[in-house]
Formats: sequence, structure tokens, C-alpha cells
Amino acid sequence: MSQNPWLDNAAKNAKAIVNRPEVAARISTRAAKLASHYRGRLGDSFSDVQTMARLVAAWATGRYRAIPMRSIIALLGALIYFLVPLDAVPDFIVALGLLDDIAVIAKVVSLFRTDIQAFKRWEDASPVAAEQDRETEEKTEGEDDAE
Repeated sequence: MSQNPWLDNAAKNAKAIVNRPEVAARISTRAAKLASHYRGRLGDSFSDVQTMARLVAAWATGRYRAIPMRSIIALLGALIYFLVPLDAVPDFIVALGLLDDIAVIAKVVSLFRTDIQAFKRWEDASPVAAEQDRETEEKTEGEDDAE
């Protein structure tokens, strides 16, 4: 258990959601969309969230399974934490609200860098995966523009 009850709750939810890939896929889509909305405020973490969302989506749809379950749980937990607006530092607090989210994302990326890099290599080597990921990102950005 961490000292952050919101992070503990996100981890608990992630453990339950890995048995429901359709929910994991929806979470990855929502996280990618929210990251697009906060792109300017996320800085370098924007691309990390997008990569994590693509990885979870590829895993959830069965396209990419070369990753340990504990890594999926951690990535999914970080995306869930990112999606919850009322966490350690509420997201509506201007200039501070996303700092805790960025810290969680950075920590997960640091801990699971090898798995994330392997996924990126898989994406680069798989034109079909790359095309599906581009279509998903374009759809997500289009939905964000429509709001």
C-alpha cells in the first residue's frame, strides 16, 4: 500500500479490470482523449500517456500480449489515476492539478520502461499495428475537437 489512497484505489480497480478487456479498452480511449485535451499542460507526459493508452488498447484487443500482467496492471492503474479528477491534487486546481498525475505517469514509465520500449518496437515493426494506432488517435482527437 502506498501513502496515496487514490493511487491504491486505482491499482485495486486495475487488478479487477484486467479480467474485462472491453473496459480496459474504454479506459485507454478515455485516457488518450483526456491527454489530448490537456496536451499543453502535460508537457512531455503527453506522449507517455498516449503510448500507455495504445499499449493497453492493443493488449485489450488481443493484438499485443508480449507483456507481463503486472505491467498491464500498473499501466492501467496509472491511466485510471489520470482519469480520476479528484485525486491527491484535484485536476481543477489550475497549474497544480495535473502534477500528481504527471508524477504517477513518470514513475510507471520509469518502472516499466523495458516493456514500453518493447511495445514501441513492436508498433514500429508492425505496419498494421501502427495504422490501427493512428486511426485510434485520429478518432480520439476528432472526438476531442467535436466537444
